[in-house]
Parts: sequence; structure tokens; C-alpha cells
Amino acid sequence: MQFQSSSTMQVVLVEGSTDRYICSVDYVKSRKSYLIERNVFDVIKFCYEPRTKEEIKCFSLQSGAISENQFDNFFSEFLLKKGIIKDSSVKETLILSSPLLKIKLRLLSPVVVNFLVKPLVGLFSINAAVILALVFLTSLIHIGVYIYNGDFSRQSAVLNWSDSIAVIALIGAGLIFHELGHATAAYKYGCRKVEIGVGWYIYFIVFYAELSEAWRLKPEKRLIIDCAGGYFQSIFGAILWLAFIYTEQFVFMSAAALLALYSVFNLNPFFRMDGYWIASDLMKITNLRTTAFGVIKKLFTTPFQLIQDMRINRGNLQRTVFFYAMAMVLFYIWFSYYVYSSLFPTSLKVFYDVSNAAFVHKFDLTELTISLAQLLWHGLIIYFVIYFSASMVKQIFGAIRSKYRV
Repeated sequence: MQFQSSSTMQVVLVEGSTDRYICSVDYVKSRKSYLIERNVFDVIKFCYEPRTKEEIKCFSLQSGAISENQFDNFFSEFLLKKGIIKDSSVKETLILSSPLLKIKLRLLSPVVVNFLVKPLVGLFSINAAVILALVFLTSLIHIGVYIYNGDFSRQSAVLNWSDSIAVIALIGAGLIFHELGHATAAYKYGCRKVEIGVGWYIYFIVFYAELSEAWRLKPEKRLIIDCAGGYFQSIFGAILWLAFIYTEQFVFMSAAALLALYSVFNLNPFFRMDGYWIASDLMKITNLRTTAFGVIKKLFTTPFQLIQDMRINRGNLQRTVFFYAMAMVLFYIWFSYYVYSSLFPTSLKVFYDVSNAAFVHKFDLTELTISLAQLLWHGLIIYFVIYFSASMVKQIFGAIRSKYRV
């Protein structure tokens, strides 16, 4: 028998919290609410698609939601008895709210998004994809040669204030088109409630496409939705490159190059960007980061049990999650070292230069604005590293304290 999340349930993030949720579900003739932790929330999300009891057990143990000797009681007395999951033969839908964005401002309603993306669905044909990919690769080669010859640096140095604003506007348009790519792929697979907006995620402003409906799709279709944003962004970059070829205006080349650079950064599988969701759907794991954290906790608390589990469960997925978790740790150690050893001293120097220019010498408004923007960007990256490092250490020490608590 397979089980699936109940349609009568709604899960919302507790205000002011980052890892506690209120789960409300129709129970008999009343509606009951339960306070749950992040790990239990991830188990519920895992049940978006029909799962066997054994699959739910395996995921729960990997994510650290429950211990093995407590699982049967957790499954029968909480998940089933409270109506949180039901027999998957009953067709249902689930409502979940996203905890990722703290502040959201809708820019395009679902009606407008559907109107815009409907004619764009044809871009997912094989012929269109091949032609557009060739144009984009040609633009990348040209941009690379432009940078290698030093032409890019020379022209960047003479950009004025209005040119800089134009580049920023073009990049913003490209990022919105990126989200339209996700929305178009979702529309192709029947999602009609996608909105596009701007929000605040941890420490920086991001554009987003609300894709809650996509969780009902199979991982293979979600994978196409994950890749569609980068695909559309490459189309937009190719258009900018063609505009540069036609007009010889460097603002188009500059925006195309920066968007290409962002596309590479966006494929990083350790940040919650496209690369992360691609990796998550390739492994068919609803919350890859939480599962990886579960592996890291076991490494510090029950390493021998982890090794034994790896030997017993010799599936490729188990090994892939383990190597992903280890790669994530190594990446953040390197990234933290880079930030503390490189960006932090650079930020101090920029801060000194800005202070010196603002209060001691005469300063150029454009240079001061660029320096302040650089300082703000470095500060946000440093904050992110501290935030994530503290979060990881807190979880690891919390797991160790729970294990050895008397």
C-alpha cells in the first residue's frame, strides 16, 4: 500500500521561526492543529507523491526526523491516525506555504503570467532549442574573446552613470525572463497558478516564480522546470549579444556577460538556486539539504551506524546523498575560508577608502556609489557565511547534545 499527504491539511511556518510549523488538518468533524519541527515537515513534503511505508521510513531515518525504534508509533499514531497522510488511491491535493521568502511583492499575477507564457511554450521544441543553443554558444565564444583581448575591461572603465543604470535594468529584465522560463515550463505541464514577484531571501533581494503546483508533478517534469529558467536566461543573453552586434553599444555586451556569469553561479548545487533544485530532483529527494544535514549529524553522532547503514543500503542514492553531504561541507569550508581571508580584508580596505573619500577628500559620486555597492555586496556575503556556518554548527551540536543528554 502507498500513502500520500492529505488534501485537508495546511502547513504554515510559525511567525518569527525558521524551523517550526503549524500543521492543521480536518480530523473527524473538527480541525486539529499540531506544532511540528522542520524534519517532520520534510517527511510530510516527501509524501507529496505516493510512497510506501518503507520509503517513508527510509527518508525519516535519513533526515533525522525520528529514530528507528520510534518510527512505527510515529507512522501509525501521528501520520495515519491524525489524518496527515492517507491512502494514495484517494485523489487529493495539498496546500503548503513556502518558508524561504520572508517578504514577497507580487509583480505579475497568474492571469498575466499565463497570458505571457502561453505563446512561449513553443520554445521548448527540439528545433528551437538547438538553434537557440547554437546562437548562445556563439555569443559566449565572442564574449570570451572580447574579455581575453582586454576590450571588455577597457570599455567597462568608460561606462558612465547612465550606462550603469541601463546595464542594471537589462540584467533585471533578464532575471524576470529567467522566471518566465520556469513559469512557461510549468504552464506546459498544466500549472496555471504561477505568479512572479520579488522577495527577500535570507539576506538579499531575489526574483521568484511561485511554483507550489509543480510539487505535484513527477521529478522528471520538475527537472525540466528547474532548467527552464537558465534556458530562457540564455535566450535573453543571446538577444542582448545580437543587439550589441547590431548597435555596437557596449551596455548590451556588458549585460550579456554578467547574465552569463550569473547563470554559472546559479548552477551551484549548494545554494537554494536552480542547481540545488536540479540536484534535488535528479536524486528525487524533496528536501536535499535537510537530508544532507541528517547525514552530517550522523557522521558526528553515530559514525559507525552511518557506515553500517551505507553497507546495508548499497543503493546508488544512499551513496550519492553521502557524497553530496561531504561535498557540501567541503564547499562551505572553502567558501568560508575564501570570504574570511579575501573578501573580509578587501571589505575593510573599501570601507577605509569610502570613509577617506567621503570625509577627507573630494569624491566622485559615481565612484562612491560603486564602492558603497561593492561594500554592501561583500557585507551580505560575509553575513551569509556567518549565518550558514552558525546554523550548521548549531544543528551539529544540537544533535550531539541530544545524543549524550542524561
